[in-house]
Amino acid sequence: INGACANMGMTTDDGVMEVQETKEKEKVKNVVTWTDEMDHCLTELLVNQVMLGNRLEKFFKTSAYIAALTALNERFDLNLTKENIINRLKIWKKQYDVLKEMLSQGRFEWDEGCKMVVATDLAWDEYIKVYLVLYNIKLFSSYFGLYLFAIAVH
Repeated sequence: INGACANMGMTTDDGVMEVQETKEKEKVKNVVTWTDEMDHCLTELLVNQVMLGNRLEKFFKTSAYIAALTALNERFDLNLTKENIINRLKIWKKQYDVLKEMLSQGRFEWDEGCKMVVATDLAWDEYIKVYLVLYNIKLFSSYFGLYLFAIAVH
């Protein structure tokens, strides 16, 4: 009977199923797929908050996050939270660090017209090899991962 209850989303006698389903639903609600337009809008909003003096040394004031999420929620009909914006900024920081490291090598350049990093095929091949080894990346769950691995060990 418990199996049937689980399939129907009902609670088992000890209430465990209800708690697990609630936690999983909360996680799904907070997942945001950011578009380029949303990123651009967030950038403009946060630059404006900096100009208003709403940035501390490493973080924004709570009022800055609230202003940004309110504007994004209204413009894109979303239900963002402060944590969504903080998480987006963490992703931007990681992307910036990778970009900065790549550009410091001299083999990569920023193409302003395409808004992307460009390099020779050889530079990309070498970078992928090093990246896979340094970070012990395991990409075997997809064909693309197998392709990258084949390039790296070639």
